[in-house]
Amino acid sequence: MGIPHLHEELHDSVERVVVHTKYGDVIGGRASTGAAVFLEIPYALPPGRFQDPQPLPLGHKYEKKEFLKESAFATQPTNDGQAQGGQFEDKVGRGQPTENPLFLNIVAPPSFPSEHGFPVKVYIHGGFLQFGSPHSLSSQAQFIAAQRKEVWVNIGYRVSAFGFLACDVPKLNGNYGFKDQWLGLKWIKENVAAFGGNPNDVQLTGLSAGAHSVHQHLHHVSLLPKGEMAPFQTAVLQSNAILTDPKTPAQSRAQFQALCRGLGLNPEDPDVLNTLRDPKRVTWQSITRIIETDSLGEYGTFRGCLSSDWIITSPAPMARQRSGAFSSSLLTHGVKAIVIGELSEEWYLYSIAHPVSTLHDILPNLNRYFPEEVSRKLLAKFKGLGEGAKEEEFVRLFGEVLSVGQVYLPERILVRDLIKHKFPVLRYEIRWTPEEANYPVEGYVTHGTDRSLWALRKPNLNSTQWDTANRWVEAIHQELNVMSYLGNRYNHRQFLTLKEDKSIEGNLMSLQVNLSSRDLLDAYQSVVDGRDANWTIFAYEKGTNDLRVQASGNGGLEELEEEFSDGKMQYAFARVEDPNSHLPKFVQINWCGDGVPVAKKGLFHTHSSAVGRFLRGTHVVISARNEVDVTPAIVMSRVEAASGAKYSTHKEAPRKFEPIAPVGTNYTPVGKIDINELKKAPSPSVSKPPPPPAATRPAFSSFNKPTTSAASLYGKPATPKGTSSGPGPVDAWPEEKPAPIPAAAPPPPAATRPPTLPTTARPAFSSLVRYYHFSPIVTTPISSVTKPAAPSSIPTKPAEDDRIEPNKSAYTPVNLPAPKKLRNPFEKFEQGAAPPSPRSAAGAPKKLTWSERQALAKKQQEEEEARSRAAGFNVQDAPTPISKPVFTSNAPAFGRATAPPARPRNFGAVGMTAAAGAGIAVGAGAAVAASGLEQEPEPEPEPEIEVRACRLCAPPPPPPPPPAPVQTQEYEEEEAMPPPPPPPPPPAPPLQAQEEHEEVPPPPPPPPPPGPATPLVTLTQPEPEPEPAQAQAAPSDRGVTALVLYEYEATEDNEMTLVEGEYIEQIEEIDEGWWSGVGPGGKTGLFPCMFCRAPAAPPAPPAPPAPPAPPAPTAPPAPPAPPRAPTPPTQETGITAIALYDYDATEDNEIDLKEGDKITEIEAASEDWWQGRNSAGQFGLFPGEYMCMFMYVEKNAE
Repeated sequence: MGIPHLHEELHDSVERVVVHTKYGDVIGGRASTGAAVFLEIPYALPPGRFQDPQPLPLGHKYEKKEFLKESAFATQPTNDGQAQGGQFEDKVGRGQPTENPLFLNIVAPPSFPSEHGFPVKVYIHGGFLQFGSPHSLSSQAQFIAAQRKEVWVNIGYRVSAFGFLACDVPKLNGNYGFKDQWLGLKWIKENVAAFGGNPNDVQLTGLSAGAHSVHQHLHHVSLLPKGEMAPFQTAVLQSNAILTDPKTPAQSRAQFQALCRGLGLNPEDPDVLNTLRDPKRVTWQSITRIIETDSLGEYGTFRGCLSSDWIITSPAPMARQRSGAFSSSLLTHGVKAIVIGELSEEWYLYSIAHPVSTLHDILPNLNRYFPEEVSRKLLAKFKGLGEGAKEEEFVRLFGEVLSVGQVYLPERILVRDLIKHKFPVLRYEIRWTPEEANYPVEGYVTHGTDRSLWALRKPNLNSTQWDTANRWVEAIHQELNVMSYLGNRYNHRQFLTLKEDKSIEGNLMSLQVNLSSRDLLDAYQSVVDGRDANWTIFAYEKGTNDLRVQASGNGGLEELEEEFSDGKMQYAFARVEDPNSHLPKFVQINWCGDGVPVAKKGLFHTHSSAVGRFLRGTHVVISARNEVDVTPAIVMSRVEAASGAKYSTHKEAPRKFEPIAPVGTNYTPVGKIDINELKKAPSPSVSKPPPPPAATRPAFSSFNKPTTSAASLYGKPATPKGTSSGPGPVDAWPEEKPAPIPAAAPPPPAATRPPTLPTTARPAFSSLVRYYHFSPIVTTPISSVTKPAAPSSIPTKPAEDDRIEPNKSAYTPVNLPAPKKLRNPFEKFEQGAAPPSPRSAAGAPKKLTWSERQALAKKQQEEEEARSRAAGFNVQDAPTPISKPVFTSNAPAFGRATAPPARPRNFGAVGMTAAAGAGIAVGAGAAVAASGLEQEPEPEPEPEIEVRACRLCAPPPPPPPPPAPVQTQEYEEEEAMPPPPPPPPPPAPPLQAQEEHEEVPPPPPPPPPPGPATPLVTLTQPEPEPEPAQAQAAPSDRGVTALVLYEYEATEDNEMTLVEGEYIEQIEEIDEGWWSGVGPGGKTGLFPCMFCRAPAAPPAPPAPPAPPAPPAPTAPPAPPAPPRAPTPPTQETGITAIALYDYDATEDNEIDLKEGDKITEIEAASEDWWQGRNSAGQFGLFPGEYMCMFMYVEKNAE
């Protein structure tokens, strides 16, 4: 047995419900869901055949009976093509055909009559305007009325020829079915309150022909007299609309004449109309019979027509719809919003609506619905079928053409015209329907199979499907409320999709909480400032997601406790005092009462998160749903538990103040070092290369394979073996706060020592970017020449110790292979790029002031250049052959050769003299690395340094200052050719070196060519790339320049006060996070690097002349040098990152990340969030903790 009909459920129920109306009592019953049901309530007088309906007159009384039976349905043909999918009585009910189907079926929630004011949903059944009944199973509403507490009303109306026959001679205005529905809507408006409905909250809904009817009613409403309001406020059109202007009565005359001839009547007979109207002379069975036998052919489908008593004829309806008069008139007459949508495979049901076997059958069947010229235009849009096509292909073609003309095209035209004139409209698409409802057995998501969703028909749905249907209906309902509230302020391009996996997709405004009210911000700020209130609570405006201030007060948690309501979702913000620290703390309470509807609860998590972002500075967040969760004792206990340490409250007697004695240390505070004096001290030995300067922070060694010491597991830089000149174990922990060494003391461990040589280029950006939750991975620049070791005060070590040996830790990090031999890259800076260190080994030299130091630095610049050139780049002077480190990378963007900038101390660039001899080739000779001129006894395996983020520890937290987000740095990415497999000819490096510095003779003999190009990551200024000849020009006295982003007031004598907007020149990095430089007016001193942006390019005066060169021939500083091949334009990629973890976007403005994805175009959006473009090309926000940042420049090959 199939699903029972309503009258069968009512027959089994003994309970009766009586409603008093102005037409008398109406007696109904209870369905199995508890809903109150009233069947076949007349809304008009019995109509005459082919005549307009008449409303119930005043004083009319209903028959004294129980309205509990399905006794009738509209007379109609039985050859419904849709009927092959089920039993005919399931589509029309258990009753008998009648020419008086003008009745209503009303279903009220189970709580009726004790409750009233329910929303009203009026449903017009479908059936091509030829078939159907309000008794169909798909129309029954006892399930949705009970679940959603709504009053549902189904309208019966005349169909087929009885409802839509029209002609001009004799005069038949037609549209009787539409006029029946209109009378039903007016009756509902006047009487639905007696059945518990709200007459001011009526939604008109229709499926298929019902949606076509809704469109007709919208046009009719737009023509109402001024001041008359529509009997409904919102409308939903399901899978249909009006495509073109209906036929005129004159165009319908041929159909009228065909009907008369089929009945054996003369259409020219003056009395033919009276004959047709007489049920005794022409029975309804004779009319339906000629339609069922298809005797009328293409005239067997009856539709609405243009008629001045229904919709306007001039201008035509569609022209008026396009003009905007239609949209504006709807708003004037009280229609607030419209929803329009379709299914993904509408074509299937339309393909079986009429028999089609050949191409010649398609056009006549299209003419049933459209004027012939429209039918031909539609058919011309589809690819024709050949003579050998099969019957099923013609059936499919007919279904596709008819579905486009009936559903897809008219809906899009209506949406276009509404959006154009800013009428609130929402589109939807359904791609999944319950398997049991797919119709017929093929299982297509086709026309009409969504009724189980809209009606929440539990007998057709399992629990999962029912939950999907409930979520779908709720989403439409919420969006309609928002549309009705916002009116023309609504975002008119919203789209909702029910996907194949039963998920609902769409950025609906109804799912977003609105926190734009100024009152919310004022109330929040009042609590934060403690001015007029210590608590406030937000609630929703009725029927929307707009939050408003419900109340505020200064009575504390006790007063706030009384504001929560069981049936609401509310958000409270309170200021309390921490019982431990006695400091003010802020508490956010997200309240979702037990009485909140289930569908509404689904928005609670999303909305509470949005409110949490609005209520910045909250210390404790509490989710509550009943009174126990918001008592002051519970709230304060949560505050106390969240405050961290449990402070003791015992009273301690005051003690006498005892000054703290100075702590003995070998360190001198930052700013006390006089590097210039240290440089002057001679070195005790030149026979051995000095130890390489180690990194002062992780960014310096980020291209080195991370060591496996315990320090590396917690984000601390472990000192590689062979790089520490101080005592202690090899992988000893560095100091938490690095401090510079005093001049007379032995050098501290390398991990905390300031840079040894001022011209040694190194990245100084890690302290700035660390604040923003990413770990920059920057390669250290590599000198390509060797020369005698410069004098140094640093104790020398055997040459073999300068090699970084494989790590000997017992623990190996995941995904990090054991390190191979690697030549310390910093050593070459000291040999080939730096002058002899003036540091003395005997003791501390006289300390100079900062101003003296800066003056001395300028003077030494010329000496440094002279000594560098005097060395002659003689590779044979080196006492020990040094193997060159060749850097390779796992990151595809880093395996490119890059030319270092020309300036010394350029934070990640090679110094000027080192760059002069580096011979770095860009382009065809890119395989020659920066160390290409070094000589080694025999080739060794290339030590590979993996370019990847440390995945064993989370990115470090940001330091406190500054609160404002740093401005995005601009970088130049220089593209390069991939490293060629064979090494280039040996003469290439010296030629390149001579080209860049002609005064340097080529070294004898040329060394073996190096391996793949060194991926050199350099930080450059956001200026156009200089000409190749100028790239090696001598540095100016301005040095590295930075722009001050935030004001900073000096707190020590050796610090410098910064003023926002000024430029700092001649910048050097003294310690991690601290720079020194010269500001406006000659002021000098230390300052925190995070208050500046480096490098910056201020409007500079004419460049100062190059320093004096030695007598040896020098390369001209200007373009006269032999030009190199033109460099392709630099492709700006900005900051780039690699995703450390998978991240699924939770908002529409976010992007998905997969582990290993490359992220480009990165900019800081806030302290914790960044925006950029992922590998899929999506641009949006993502959390900074999920990435590892790379700052690099890629240069195109020459």
